[in-house]
Amino acid sequence: MKHNLNNVKKITFLLSLLILIGSSIKAQKPMDEKAKKAQLKELKKMKPEQILSLKENISKKNDELKNMQSEIENNRNIAQNLGTQLLATKQTNDSLLVVVYSLQNEVEVASKAAAQYAVMANSNNGKLTDAMKKGAYFRIQLGAYKTGALNKSMDLAGVESEKGDGLNKYLFGFFKSLPEAEKVRNDFTKLGIADSWVVGYNNGTRILKEEAAEILKKKK
Repeated sequence: MKHNLNNVKKITFLLSLLILIGSSIKAQKPMDEKAKKAQLKELKKMKPEQILSLKENISKKNDELKNMQSEIENNRNIAQNLGTQLLATKQTNDSLLVVVYSLQNEVEVASKAAAQYAVMANSNNGKLTDAMKKGAYFRIQLGAYKTGALNKSMDLAGVESEKGDGLNKYLFGFFKSLPEAEKVRNDFTKLGIADSWVVGYNNGTRILKEEAAEILKKKK
């Protein structure tokens, strides 16, 4: 009777060990009944100390597996965080590139405008000749003041003063095309002279820029 009881205990222990072995190899294909019986038969042949050693090894492997799973999860979180940081960095870099390209474009426009203004300024020191005043044309007015002179921040070579309506008016350039005059006026705005505007003339007399444009259109 005692011998049978010991056998029952041993079989129960072996079955428990078999379950533990099965749980440690979840990633593998589940064993069928025939394989389980074969493994149980092999376990029955083992000595108690071998079984205990096997159980300890399986327990260690399970612990190692849990540690590896935890490390994998940590690495996955780190990778996700790095991915988020990389995306944010890329978006920041893209934004900076847009700013850089915009600044490069502004510098290019300002350089071209400066070269153009230098040519205009050196031509008769900005003053119009009698021949230039014939017909319709456009100029850029930089400011108009009752007293005083042009603000030093707008003190450009080639600027001509003109008195009218009790004001000192400061003019720049000579254009036979309204779009060309407007383009240069926009360049002045980019250079910090925000209050400039285009004015029209016909035979030296100031008129509306739209009227000057219409006169030039009729002559084409």
